Amino acid sequence: MYIKYAKKVSSFNTENITIQINEFYREKEISLTNEQGDVLIFKTDKKGNVLQDYHCGLTFILYNFINGHVKKITTFGSNGKIKGDAEFNNIAIIELQIKKSNELDKKLKLISDQDGNLHTYDANEQLVLKRSLNSKGELLQEKYINSHEYWDMQYLLHKP
Repeated sequence: MYIKYAKKVSSFNTENITIQINEFYREKEISLTNEQGDVLIFKTDKKGNVLQDYHCGLTFILYNFINGHVKKITTFGSNGKIKGDAEFNNIAIIELQIKKSNELDKKLKLISDQDGNLHTYDANEQLVLKRSLNSKGELLQEKYINSHEYWDMQYLLHKP
């Protein structure tokens, strides 16, 4: 049933996927992971019959991973087309470039050891560069981020 929704996002390979469902009071959040390690997340009503939106009409969130690290996050509307968050300059794509992987991995372990409750203020160490693009692929902002912000993205906690 959920694959029909996922097929709307053409950049997500729906072959050999695993499904995780988190049920809440009035809705379900579906996480589909493909064999490449990419994860597509979306919500439905409790019965799974109707797609539900996140903030500003964003329906799907695609997390692309390379070698176990999140490299890109893209948001889509209910039609499966790239869509940005209207409240935040139409940000639709976040590209992440790890500049110092060994140092970042140490920080991520420290954060994980604290169940994500360790807030780091280390953007000045230039561990991860975040590029924000709009739905047309135009660069909106480029900046270094704290390792805790990256940790949230890595563990699929970054949502519109």
